[in-house]
Amino acid sequence: MIKSIKIALLLVCFPVVLYAQKNQGYCATMEMLEYQQSKDPFLKKRMEIIETFTRKNIKKQQKNEKQQKIAGDVYRIPVVVHILYNEESENISDAQIKSQITTTNRDFAYLRTINKWPQAANTEIEFYLAKVDPNGKETNGITRKKTDKTNWFYYFNPDKTNDIKRTSKGGVSPWNPEEYLNIWVVNLGKNLYGYAQFPGGDISTDGVVVNVKCFGNKRWNSSFDLKPTREFGKTLTHEIGHYLNLRHIWGDGDCREDDFVADTPNSDAPNYGIQKSHMSCGSLDMIENFMDYSDDEVMSIFTEGQKQRMRTVFDDGGARRKLAESDKELVCGTVENYRKIVEINNKVWIEWDAPFNSYEYIIKYKSENGNEHTKTVKDGKTKAVLDQLEPGAIHEIQIGAVCRNKNEVNYNSFIYIPDNLHYTPCETGISELNDTENQYDNNDYDDDIEYKAGHISEIMVNDDVNMMNYSNYNDQFYSNFLWNTLLTFKADAENSLYIGAENYSMDYSFAVFIDYNWDGSFTQDERVHFTPPTIFHDQYNTNYIRKEITIKLSKDLPFGEIYPMRIAYRTDSKAATGCGEFDAGEIEDYFVIISSESDYSPRESQNILNDNYLSLVKSNKLLNKKDKITLFPSQATNSINIKTNFSPMNSVFEIINTLGQVKMKGKLKYSPIIDISGLKPGIYHFILNNNKKNAKSFVKL
Repeated sequence: MIKSIKIALLLVCFPVVLYAQKNQGYCATMEMLEYQQSKDPFLKKRMEIIETFTRKNIKKQQKNEKQQKIAGDVYRIPVVVHILYNEESENISDAQIKSQITTTNRDFAYLRTINKWPQAANTEIEFYLAKVDPNGKETNGITRKKTDKTNWFYYFNPDKTNDIKRTSKGGVSPWNPEEYLNIWVVNLGKNLYGYAQFPGGDISTDGVVVNVKCFGNKRWNSSFDLKPTREFGKTLTHEIGHYLNLRHIWGDGDCREDDFVADTPNSDAPNYGIQKSHMSCGSLDMIENFMDYSDDEVMSIFTEGQKQRMRTVFDDGGARRKLAESDKELVCGTVENYRKIVEINNKVWIEWDAPFNSYEYIIKYKSENGNEHTKTVKDGKTKAVLDQLEPGAIHEIQIGAVCRNKNEVNYNSFIYIPDNLHYTPCETGISELNDTENQYDNNDYDDDIEYKAGHISEIMVNDDVNMMNYSNYNDQFYSNFLWNTLLTFKADAENSLYIGAENYSMDYSFAVFIDYNWDGSFTQDERVHFTPPTIFHDQYNTNYIRKEITIKLSKDLPFGEIYPMRIAYRTDSKAATGCGEFDAGEIEDYFVIISSESDYSPRESQNILNDNYLSLVKSNKLLNKKDKITLFPSQATNSINIKTNFSPMNSVFEIINTLGQVKMKGKLKYSPIIDISGLKPGIYHFILNNNKKNAKSFVKL
C-alpha cells in the first residue's frame, strides 16, 4: 500500500549502520540521504516535488485503458565507470566491468515469469558504456586512477566518504551527471556494498558507488575476486534502483512504512541470505526483489510498479529526462549483411538492416570487368535497386553507412554473382511514356510521366479503409513495371483489391492477371478478374474512379511463392486481354506473394520493403537454390535473428544445448527475431524444420 507523500527518513546516525547486523552487508543509500538532507534544507522539498510528479504521472499512465502494462521506447542510458584502486587487484579488468553492465541489463530486461510473482517486469531500460567523453573524444566509458586510499568509507564522516567523487580530494569528479550515469568502483571495506544518490540531490555528487568486491559477475569468469554472497552482479542493479527513485522494499521501517510502490508487499525488515520464503506484516515477503538484501543468487525481479517509478524519472518533465536524451554512442555501425528480395533483367532489389546512428548510404558496385556504378540512398531508407549488372560476372558491392553527426562513412564489402534471370512481360505497345527518372528515387512516380489518356494512380489490397480517405493512400503512383512493389494475397480466402484511376471517359473496364507459369504472357486462363465496360460516376470527382474488386485465388498455391500480377485498365473492352495496345498508365505490373488466411496481416501490402518478415521472402521459382539459413549475431545476449532464402512462415524451430537437450522450440511467424534471454549462458544449436544438417550454432552470453 502506498501511504502519504511525506518522505520517510531513518532517524539514525550514519555510523549506526543498518539494523546493527555486524556480520551482514548493507547499502548506505538511506543514511547518505539523511546526511544530505541535514546539510541541504531544500533537498527534502525537491524530493517531495519529484514524488508528486511521479505519482501523478503513474496515475495518468494507469488511466490509459489501452495498455494494462506500462510500455514504451527502451531508454538507453550512457554509463561511465570510474575505477579507483590502491592495489592492482582492485584495478579490475574491462572484461569484469562488461560482465557487470551485461548483468545489469539482463536484470532490468527481465522477460521470464515467476508464477509466484506475476507482476515481475521488463523495465525497458538499458545501460551502455559511453563511447564519447565530455570533450567529444572517443572513450571506452572507463576511467582508472591509482590512489593512496585503502578504504574510502568513513563511518563518522559521510561527506568525507563522498571524496570518492572529488578530484581535488583524490577521487574522480563526475562527468556531467545530466549526460552520464557515473559509477564509482572503490574499496568500501568489508560490509558496505554500495550507495546511490536519489533524484534531486546535489549534482556534484550524483551517481552510484559500488564496492569493488561486489562489482562483476563470477559466472563470466571464476577468477573474479568477489564477495561470496555478492558475486553475481546484483549490487549495481540494487543501487541503480535507488538512483532511479526506488526505496528499499521494506520501506526502511516497520510494517507501517512503505516503499511507495503499490504491487510490492509490505515488510518489516530486510531479508538476508538464501531463503525459500519469509512472512511478515501478514503477507509473503518478496525476497526475490532487487531492492531487498537477499543474496545475489536469490534476487531476480523488479515489479511493474517499480518499473513505472523508474521510467517516470526519464519521462518528459522527469528528474533525469536529460540523461534519457543523452547520446554518447556516436560511433557509427556498419551494414553487416544485405538481403536480396528479387533479381530480374540485370537488376537486383536489395535491403539491409540499419546500423546504429546511420541515416544515409552510399552504394558502390563494380563488376570483374571493371564497370563501376554508385547510388545514394537517403532519408533513412534501407533499400535500393542495383541495375546494369552483368550476368554471371562477379560483382563487389560496397554498402557505406554515412555516420550521423560525423563526416564518416563505414563501408562493408560483399561479393554477388547475378543469376542471369530474365523475365519479360508481353509487349503492351506503350509509346507515350516519357519517364524522367530521379537517380535518388527507386520508383517511377506519375509526376515524372506524361499521359495520353486515363491511368491507374492508386491501389490497395485487403486494407479496411473508408473510401472517403482513400486519397490518403496515394504513395503508389507508379509507371509500367513495378518489381519493387510486393503485394500480399491470401490463397484460401477472398481478397479485396481497391483500384483508383483517372478517367476521361465514363465507361471503362478492369482486368487482373496472375502469371502462374512465369512465361511473360497474361492469358485468359490466368485472368482472375474482369469488369466489362461500365459507366461509373464518382460522387467526389467525376474524372476519377475508385473500384473495389474481389479476387479469390486457388487454395493449391504454395504459401510464400511470388508471382507477377498485371492490372489492366481501359475505357473499352481491350482490358480483357493482358497484352496489346495500351496507353501509358493503363498497365501496371506487380509482384504478388501468397499468404494463408491465418498468417495474413492486412497492412503487409502497403510498404512491403520495410516489413521484417516479407522482406526475407524469396521465390524458389526465381532463385532455384537450396534452402539457406543465416543466424546472427553469433554471440547474443537477448535475441537472435534468422535470415532465409525461402519463406520462414510457420517453420518449426528448435534450440538445443551441447548435450542434445531441447531448450526452446516454436514456430516462426512474421518476425524472424527469437527471444533467447531465458537461456543460460553457453553454446546452442539452432535447427529449422528438423534439418540438422543445416544447424547453426551460437553463443548465449
